[in-house]
Amino acid sequence: MQVLPPAAFNFLFGSQKIIPVQRGYGKRQQWKITMHDGVPSVAQPWFQYLSENNLMAGDEVIFFFRFDEHVWEVVFRKEVI
Repeated sequence: MQVLPPAAFNFLFGSQKIIPVQRGYGKRQQWKITMHDGVPSVAQPWFQYLSENNLMAGDEVIFFFRFDEHVWEVVFRKEVI
């Protein structure tokens, strides 16, 4: 499960149950937010993202908020072996 960092709560708008995510190359999705032990998380979309991009331990994933577009952007870098 990927728990949202406290800083991300500032960008969850009201009672919305999704966060908009841009995944590179202009691909946008809406990730569903679920509650686990009272904490917002993005478990299902996160595991799908890991699987679709073949991400493993040692790879870097960076989330940043694009204020101008009100969207989270996700960028990853594979570990060099």
